[in-house]
Amino acid sequence: MYQELVRRNVIIIALSLLVFFFLSLYTTNFVNQKNVTTELVYLSRILANEIDNTVSESEVSDVVNKFTENQTWFQISVANSHGYIMIDSTSDGIGEGVYSSLTEDELKRAGYIDQTDRTYISQGKIYYIEQLNEDIIMRTSIAIVDNTDFIFQSVFFLGVVLIAVLIVSISFTGKTIRTITNAFDEITNNMRTISQGEYHEMKTDHRYEEVRRAFCEVNAVNNSVYQYIQSISSERDKINFIINNIYEGIVILGISGTVYSANKYACEALNIQPQTGSNIRDIINDPFFISKLQQTIDGEGEVRFDFYNKRTDKIYLVGMNRFTQIYEVDSEDLIAVVLTDVTVSRREERIKADFVSNVSHELKTPITSISGFSELLLSGLVKNPDDVQQYISNIHKESVHMKNTIEELLYLSKLEYNNNSVPSDEQVDLAELANAVLDNWQRKASKHHVKLLDVAGHCTVKGSSALLEHMLSNLVENAIKYNKENGTVLIETGYKEGKPFISVSDTGMGIEARHLDNLFDRFYRVDTSRSRETGGTGLGLTIVQKICQLHNAEINVTSVFGQGSTFTITFGGTNA
Repeated sequence: MYQELVRRNVIIIALSLLVFFFLSLYTTNFVNQKNVTTELVYLSRILANEIDNTVSESEVSDVVNKFTENQTWFQISVANSHGYIMIDSTSDGIGEGVYSSLTEDELKRAGYIDQTDRTYISQGKIYYIEQLNEDIIMRTSIAIVDNTDFIFQSVFFLGVVLIAVLIVSISFTGKTIRTITNAFDEITNNMRTISQGEYHEMKTDHRYEEVRRAFCEVNAVNNSVYQYIQSISSERDKINFIINNIYEGIVILGISGTVYSANKYACEALNIQPQTGSNIRDIINDPFFISKLQQTIDGEGEVRFDFYNKRTDKIYLVGMNRFTQIYEVDSEDLIAVVLTDVTVSRREERIKADFVSNVSHELKTPITSISGFSELLLSGLVKNPDDVQQYISNIHKESVHMKNTIEELLYLSKLEYNNNSVPSDEQVDLAELANAVLDNWQRKASKHHVKLLDVAGHCTVKGSSALLEHMLSNLVENAIKYNKENGTVLIETGYKEGKPFISVSDTGMGIEARHLDNLFDRFYRVDTSRSRETGGTGLGLTIVQKICQLHNAEINVTSVFGQGSTFTITFGGTNA
């Protein structure tokens, strides 16, 4: 801009000077010619008066000689009425020689009344012609001065003046233009800082009033723009904060697969780190996910499906919806992808399904037995009193098994329902608890020829004594039921690494390693036939694990098949 303004200013000044020069030259020539003409007419009138006073040709010749003596710039010719020149000052001698005649145009002009009509230019001279009387016609002339040298000199001086003027003009104009362009640069830089999120008010104390007013207006506009940008940025930050902190994943895609936005939750759920403008097909290698995305792009309405993340072992409910003719980015429709963590609910659904299946299976056998035996008794086909008594005993046994199963289920449901309301402010001495449980199970242990032992070190935990007793009773009961004849059951209490613990060991059949992972599942039995004989429901260890969870305790199992098992419960530091 600076160079353009300087170039234009130089051109304008140069053209102005040239126009001024030629106008001045024309005016000078015009004025000079007019002055010469005036002078010629003036001298000619004086000459005409003197010629009018003569009576002979010799007197006329004397008058001409007087006017042209010692000079050649003023020329005089005197002709008769027929146009024949009798006297001419340009000849070597007045009245001698052969003269030419006046032209018809000159004879005609000589009779004009107006002086301007009697003046004309011919062959580089200005002529004045007048008929003085019937016999004499006077013609005078003055040569027009050749201005060629003057013009060349003027051109030279004009060039010098032009260069000087241009230098001065460029200097002063450059300063002015630089001041203005600096003002534009300041405005540009100020606006650039606004786009970068910063704002500084420009100083308005400028030497030019117009620039000062412009600065004031720009400051007002920039301040409004900055406030608007700040407002938008604030709203954007709020929206980003909300989106990034909600417990759902949100991804905005174009139908081309371009990722426009993805919050942190979605990135973690999908194992992606998208860059601006990246394509979802390049960062997700799951064919099933891509196929569902294609269904959405094809306009099949809202698409919902479960997506399993192997890395995090979580299940997400994915909803995809295409927004048509509402929001468009880069001239394409948008697809909203919403991910919700349904891991817990899906696992609970699976647990419920397994639970119903297991309960149905567990209750089906005793119900079938009860139904079968009761039908035989009602039919009257069983006559032998001993058989009748045996059938009744079987019905009672199966009823008791059903009753125990239902009670265990209700107890487990109660624990799960009261997950957050189990008393935990009671101080329970594990050594005293172990002695009480051993006393309760002493008779059954003697019946099974199992010896109960304890190594009780005093330690206390916070919790529910009733729940902890139920937990320990289940472990001791299992240790007795699945023990060998003349075996032993050992209960230990104390501290390990500063944490209270209680363990139950037996010398029974032990548990194979393949069963350990599923040992605490509902209705899981290591030996189904043995459990049926001992009346086990398959819920005892599940209840034990649940009580441990309620008391912030961890249960571990070590077992050697054929030698016995040890269940160790370690309580957290908060329970000590």
